[in-house]
Amino acid sequence: MQAVFTAAVADEFNPIPEKAGINVAVFDGERLWTHAMGIASASAEMKPTTPVNIRSTSKTVLSALILTQVEDGLYQLTDSLETVLAGHPDYPLVEANEYINKSATVGHLLSQTSGMTSWLNGRPTDPTRDTLAQLDIILMENWRPALNLAKIPGPFVNPGIYEYSATNTVLLGLIAQHHGGKQVNTLYQETFFEPLGISAGLQTEVVPPPDMARPYKEREFWNGGPGFGDYWELAPFDGWTLGSRVSWVGAGIVSTPENTARWGYELYSPNGSAISGEVRAQLIDSLQITTDIDLLGSTQYGYMITQPYISLPDGSEINAYGHPGGEVGWNAWIYYSPALDVALSLHANAEILHPGGRCGYRGQYVYVSVEECIAGRIFGALSGL
Repeated sequence: MQAVFTAAVADEFNPIPEKAGINVAVFDGERLWTHAMGIASASAEMKPTTPVNIRSTSKTVLSALILTQVEDGLYQLTDSLETVLAGHPDYPLVEANEYINKSATVGHLLSQTSGMTSWLNGRPTDPTRDTLAQLDIILMENWRPALNLAKIPGPFVNPGIYEYSATNTVLLGLIAQHHGGKQVNTLYQETFFEPLGISAGLQTEVVPPPDMARPYKEREFWNGGPGFGDYWELAPFDGWTLGSRVSWVGAGIVSTPENTARWGYELYSPNGSAISGEVRAQLIDSLQITTDIDLLGSTQYGYMITQPYISLPDGSEINAYGHPGGEVGWNAWIYYSPALDVALSLHANAEILHPGGRCGYRGQYVYVSVEECIAGRIFGALSGL
């Protein structure tokens, strides 16, 4: 079985022309399989234990924390921002911002249906604003997360329509902080990671692991000339300390695939213990939002959870829960298969997982991502195919 897993990764990774490294883990509650290929940096090979930034896969931890705080009675999903953030030291910034809908609820934020534009979005008449807004935040003195909200570029619409927005995650982070009475990473450690024996941390609030991978991307992104290389080496700022300000709770967790596979199992499996059975049912039942885009195999969204249908080698499909992550030189996915009671975690330090793969499980000319090709072959082997 391990040979099948290794081949599933190698057959997709090796043909990619521009790549760095990949590491993978599979966990079924008892047994763990890990594998790695490629490089973590110019001076180090990628290992199964090499940490990477899992980007938006971090949202799975944020939503679990919010739902746990709701279960603990700290606030309700139906509470509005003006209610749930009242008394927060930065609420005056929220209150004064005309582009923030103070009537939007915690549930709207979790399901990405608040109607508020992402603070990362550029205006149609100024497409450079995305990068400029990020640089303003990255280089800002005396930064704190609420200041990101000043970069929202336009007015909100009525809640109810799905729009993936970094504004939602900043507001959720402020809510968690306010009602938990601690920094978000401390809440993550105390609520989830320490009890579960998981090693992970929020990039803005931890020191860099000494063996952290480096992100790889096209060099012209920072005017570094043609070619592919280390993104942090070329960036005009310290990638770890300052770049993490843009990500914060929405895309800022650093970990290894073993730990994120364990997290995926503990979160989604009925045998897991990250959250209560009631919260898990609430999380899965939230998959009611139909998106206007295919989120890498899923058009259903919930409380920061997607439901991809993964193609298997025989042409059939298997249902999963999880969330993708990507951009700025990182890619990640956590997949949990309820049919197999198995979690799979994929990490890469280049944006290689989301593009089309080579497996052809839906037909020769139908798009299947690299990550889905790997997941389909591994889940297929576990299914006896």
